[in-house]
Amino acid sequence: MTAGIHNFKGLMKPYFWLVTLSLVFQPNLLAQQTIPVAHDSTKILREFVLHGSGQIQSNHLTSAISRKILFGGMITDEEIRKSTNNLRESGLNRTGAVVNIDMVYTDYDANLFGKKQFGYVLTAGHQTYFGSTYQDQAFQLFAQGNANAPQLNDLTDTRFYQMSHHKLGFGILDKKTRSSFSLNFIGVAGYQDFDLMNGVFNQNSNKDTIDLVLIGSLTGNNSAQFLKGLGLGLDVDLRMPVQINKKEIYVQVLAQNLGFVRMNKNSFNYNMDTTYRFSGFDLQQVQNVSNNPDFSLVDSLNITRNEAVNYQWLPGFVQVAKIVNRNSLQKLQAFYGMNLYTHIAYIPQVFAGSHWQATKNISFGLHGHLGGFGNARLGGYAEMRHGNFSVGLSSQDLLGTLANIGFGHSLLFRLSWQQK
Repeated sequence: MTAGIHNFKGLMKPYFWLVTLSLVFQPNLLAQQTIPVAHDSTKILREFVLHGSGQIQSNHLTSAISRKILFGGMITDEEIRKSTNNLRESGLNRTGAVVNIDMVYTDYDANLFGKKQFGYVLTAGHQTYFGSTYQDQAFQLFAQGNANAPQLNDLTDTRFYQMSHHKLGFGILDKKTRSSFSLNFIGVAGYQDFDLMNGVFNQNSNKDTIDLVLIGSLTGNNSAQFLKGLGLGLDVDLRMPVQINKKEIYVQVLAQNLGFVRMNKNSFNYNMDTTYRFSGFDLQQVQNVSNNPDFSLVDSLNITRNEAVNYQWLPGFVQVAKIVNRNSLQKLQAFYGMNLYTHIAYIPQVFAGSHWQATKNISFGLHGHLGGFGNARLGGYAEMRHGNFSVGLSSQDLLGTLANIGFGHSLLFRLSWQQK
């Protein structure tokens, strides 16, 4: 089951190219604001923002492998060996990816409900979230095959989750604080959730007989319908001035996609509770099975399938941060905070950075991160303003994105237009 070279054709390639193309038009994502969102009290009438981003990160997969997962390529045994050496022997290993594309239109000139204090916000977007957790033996078995695996392999707590959804919403804007609350209609484009609560892979010394213990479930929806579920999600952008040592700073509480969806009736759930022995088979056995219309592999493995409507939480995002004040006279400002996704694989991430306003219209920054899907990360960004437009480009993984070293790749882009 091992090979010198493993060919990946790009598992996320369609999504990643969508984000790459958005560099011409769109922008933003995870650790949503590391092209830091700046609080700007300058009077404007309307604002339109396009933002998109994509990232893949792991606490052990090297950037060389994750780049080939994204774009396709040949993964060698040496690259797998390096990633295997980085595995945690105790606790769970993590790999995750997120792709976001969002559009936000804000009208400061409108008087919502006849109140001068309130404007409105229109939102639209797409998010794909992927997360996986697993023990070191599970990764080694699936990546290197059973030839080099020990006799007993623990597969317990192997988890895979993926959800893609679209959103379209309307919200209320507080003009004074520039805070907003938006309610979004959610349409699910794809969903899979695999949870192996207890798993054992046991092989004899000759490695020709395998005993499997599988206790877990697989839930999902593979129907051809464009929307596989409907629901509601809440976006919140709350900004608060805070006095610290007689200096005013701005704190932002950001939440996106907090909500749930009701999957349609084509959703399925497989429950596994089985012990199975596999010792190989010959062609005659395969033919006997294929000629038997009463044979069911699912039944023989004691796997039950149910089809029923079910509810699922969205992979929501929450961030609390001290943000940059665009109206400050300081050339150098700090920003810092913490964020998390409300689903598997992503652990709370803390970040801190420095924003340098090089000129009136050009700024740069560096930022460090700890947590998320992986470990420590070093990021940077550049932003330029010209007239009513501003454009920013950022990465949370400078080493991986630019030099192909480290444990991930990410690219964030934001384009905004303001009418003053």
